[in-house]
Amino acid sequence: MAFPTGWARKQKITIQSSEVSGAGSYSNFPVLITLDHLNSEIVDGGLNSALNGGGDIRFSSDSVGSTQLACEIVEFVVNATSGSRKASIWVKVPSISTSFNTDFYIWYRKSGESLPVISDPFGRNAVWTDYPFVSHDGGKTDSTGNATPTEIGSPTNAIGPFGTSNGAREWA
Repeated sequence: MAFPTGWARKQKITIQSSEVSGAGSYSNFPVLITLDHLNSEIVDGGLNSALNGGGDIRFSSDSVGSTQLACEIVEFVVNATSGSRKASIWVKVPSISTSFNTDFYIWYRKSGESLPVISDPFGRNAVWTDYPFVSHDGGKTDSTGNATPTEIGSPTNAIGPFGTSNGAREWA
């Protein structure tokens, strides 16, 4: 892949060390990127916006893009109306620390790109290599690529300590 050749825009994202719990550092850590972390230009649907769906979004750990990072775009919607924009992206950051800030970069604005396939070294499965199961949709899809869960029985309402659930499901 000729990354980052052809990507027109990038933005630095910083993880503040004061926002990292514990002590020391964490390796290969999945970080959630939301609208709160992105410049409005990326999602405003304008001339410098990323593609709707995020197909042209890539990440790197350095400002020149020599070290690409794996990412999973769960949801990415660009729109001129701010209330209609959405971003839920997981990025596998090589290291985050409680002692120093961690910078990485989002690259965007390259027409004709599509998301890396899920089994690509920079695709969805690579974000979750250290996890047995990850679901963003209530258990229907395993983002690790390790398993495809199967629903057991049919949904039922269940009464618990905080009230009644609406269609509890059991997955195997």
